[in-house]
Amino acid sequence: MLDPSILSSAFPYGRILHYWVKASLFINPVATYILTSAGNIPVDRKSKDRNKLFKGTFKALSQNQAIALFPEGTSYTEPRIMQVKDGAAWAALEYTRWVTENGNKGDPVVIVPAAISYTNKSKYRSNVIMELVDLFCTPDLAPNVNNVKRNLLTYYSLLQSTQLTNSVLSSLPLPESLDPLRPIPLPSRLLTLSILVRDSLSSIVRLPLFILPLAIHAPAYVVGRLGAKLVEDEEETQAQNKAVFGIFVLAIAVYPMVFFFLWSCLRYTSTGALVAIGFLTLLAKYHNRLINDNYEHAKRVVATWRVLVGVWAPKQWDLSVNALSQYTVPKLPPANQWIDRSRSKSRTGSGTSSPVLPPLNPAISEPAAPARKTKKDRRPPSRRLIRHVLRARIEAAKSLASLLQQLDRTPDKRVSASAHLARAFGGQVDPVRAQGILTEDGVEVPDEPTGWRSAGEVLGFLRSRGAKIGGLKTRVQGEWAAVSSEGEGEDSTAGSGEDVVWVSPERS
Repeated sequence: MLDPSILSSAFPYGRILHYWVKASLFINPVATYILTSAGNIPVDRKSKDRNKLFKGTFKALSQNQAIALFPEGTSYTEPRIMQVKDGAAWAALEYTRWVTENGNKGDPVVIVPAAISYTNKSKYRSNVIMELVDLFCTPDLAPNVNNVKRNLLTYYSLLQSTQLTNSVLSSLPLPESLDPLRPIPLPSRLLTLSILVRDSLSSIVRLPLFILPLAIHAPAYVVGRLGAKLVEDEEETQAQNKAVFGIFVLAIAVYPMVFFFLWSCLRYTSTGALVAIGFLTLLAKYHNRLINDNYEHAKRVVATWRVLVGVWAPKQWDLSVNALSQYTVPKLPPANQWIDRSRSKSRTGSGTSSPVLPPLNPAISEPAAPARKTKKDRRPPSRRLIRHVLRARIEAAKSLASLLQQLDRTPDKRVSASAHLARAFGGQVDPVRAQGILTEDGVEVPDEPTGWRSAGEVLGFLRSRGAKIGGLKTRVQGEWAAVSSEGEGEDSTAGSGEDVVWVSPERS
């Protein structure tokens, strides 16, 4: 339910989008009124009559209205598009034939692809990505591209295990005077700690200004979190339950209770009803205006103290390399039953001479059988992972900076991109299509034209949108916090160009 909400709210020119809905949902008069008022179109997928099947679609298109379809047929968490069904193409083709046969003067059908990607779809107040750059799809992009991917993947996996985010870690005040291995005078160290305490208190001081809207909206947050726990293995449904349960509680319980309470205090007068409605409207706007800032400050304060506890804790508390390996690989989402993986499988008789591509994600493959439900994995305390997280952050930042530096020195380097992105940004599109290319799992790569963009143009694109592409000369803020043994905190940027391997990259 989140995808239609995002698409409808972000669609240009404020046009109303019409969605396909199963015709069986329109049996109830109340449901029919609600669904029809929202612009939904009933579709009887069992009907053999195309005119009956697309009746509502033809009517909407003939009136120059917009229809939104989700061609993948389901929501899933995968590194690529798993399937595309032919509903949109079929509807457009049938409408074109209907216009021709009936002599209607309808405008030609225009199919506009739209992509929705979430930074952290199951987390509150996360963002939606609207523009993408296919930077890591070029096999020979740079000599260290595989190392960059591995470091970024390790860092991402450890962030998942500690429930931290890169944006929060990047904003933490971690001056070197807090480094327990440096001989910092006690007054200086206490001064830095006092500043940290002051910043924490300043975040708490603003809480009274937010306590009223927070208390009123607290039931929605609690119920939304409980709804997410019902489907802990389904990230898409988690996000949906949080939104639906929270809105339901606000609309059915919280706001009506506040309204009637205020109205009763004003003796149930008509003026009192207007005052209560106005108060609720202002309360909702006040909550939405303050929630982002307070939420970010709360996350920053919690993360800061978690990092300090982890850094100042005895080194014996850190997880060993062997115990850490299970947290350096992202948790795999369960297989989606609505994805037809067999449609993209190659035929049995495929020749062995077909070229083979490496899998998009070696850890993701089709499961042989559904896994049994086991007891929820217990995460280790964050204090045992903090040094590993910070070290992974440093290695990821350095390797990524090295990659971007190499691209900056070779602006004419061709970077693989989607064909539509290559056309949009002045790149080139290779008309030769790959034939019979298979991944290691035997999945046939779709026959698509290959697009190319120059490295200089891609970096310019990133810089124009706020990316800070710096060099390796600048040390990562808080780098000292990644120290796990004596001497490791010394300038690690110097020395050989070999990558520091602190976790075995081999998977068991």
